Amino acid sequence: IKRTSNQIPFHNKIFDVVQFDDNQLTPIKDATPVTIMEEVTNPDYFTDLSMISRSQELSIIDVTRIKIIAQTLAHIHSENQPAHYYLRYLRDWFGNGILDLTNTIHTLFNEDEIIKLNYKFIEWEHQLSKKKNRCKKIHGEFFPGTITFSSENKLKTFDMRRIGAGEPADDVGSIIFNYMYQSIIDHNTIITCFVESINIFLHEYLLRSKDYELKKFLQVFIAYRCLICIHPDLVPIPLSKKERLKKMIFPLLNQKEFDLSQIAKIY
Repeated sequence: IKRTSNQIPFHNKIFDVVQFDDNQLTPIKDATPVTIMEEVTNPDYFTDLSMISRSQELSIIDVTRIKIIAQTLAHIHSENQPAHYYLRYLRDWFGNGILDLTNTIHTLFNEDEIIKLNYKFIEWEHQLSKKKNRCKKIHGEFFPGTITFSSENKLKTFDMRRIGAGEPADDVGSIIFNYMYQSIIDHNTIITCFVESINIFLHEYLLRSKDYELKKFLQVFIAYRCLICIHPDLVPIPLSKKERLKKMIFPLLNQKEFDLSQIAKIY
């Protein structure tokens, strides 16, 4: 964690990773690891999203920060990683991520829906497994809760995933989902200012990264983030909001290329 995180210039500096064991010899698996890093003093990016949601328009600062987020990701993703890391990443994402979620989310999906959901993700995992050449350095937990801005619009991030290698659409899809999430939670639909946020962000990212193939995979990672947020034990939002978020999952998984306009029509 320390090594991979400190290689990224935008990441809060990690000094060490320690563990508490009550002054006793205990197995590592039973210890509580604690990351010691620079103090985070600025509010996270969720504060910005709340302000955008209330004003229902984008300020100059909002647009500037959206572009900085896109530029930061494009910079992180510019570094190639060994192809075999990609398969390990997919194994963790699918086995420890998707299957763990779908096996414990029965309050919102019936049995037939769970089977269809697993089948769709298996299809996508199979497609992605052929794309080992896409393995790049990634953050892995890049979302508004791990992003801060100073008053001078200097971005800092933290909580980078340990391996730090995988599919760039994971990071990009996470940001796009959170614009959608904020809008649906606050307004029950995807309002214009958040559509604009997504379009500005994606345009800037593609301009910087030149990774136009990414649009073929974004939708599955947006669906994955949605699955996390509607899980009964992970995100404390009203059931009615989870039902609305759920409506986008199958339409996303059925898309051959990410199309925001088609998802917006659902709401």
